[in-house]
Amino acid sequence: MSTTHRHRADPKRTETRPFSGCITWPCNPAAHGGVCLIEHCKCGAWRAINSNAGQLETALWEPPAAVREVHR
Repeated sequence: MSTTHRHRADPKRTETRPFSGCITWPCNPAAHGGVCLIEHCKCGAWRAINSNAGQLETALWEPPAAVREVHR
């Protein structure tokens, strides 16, 4: 029996932070300058999303222990 877990953002735990720079490669400059959303999955994983005027730059999900100081 195989089980897989798909990360899903828990809207109650989403944090809004100021934009702090590119979060993935290639960068999407149109998504820079607005806010950075930190989404958390119920399993503890998290990801960052830069958002500006409808443009998004979405990072990959990170394990709970990989919290970066820049997003604290």
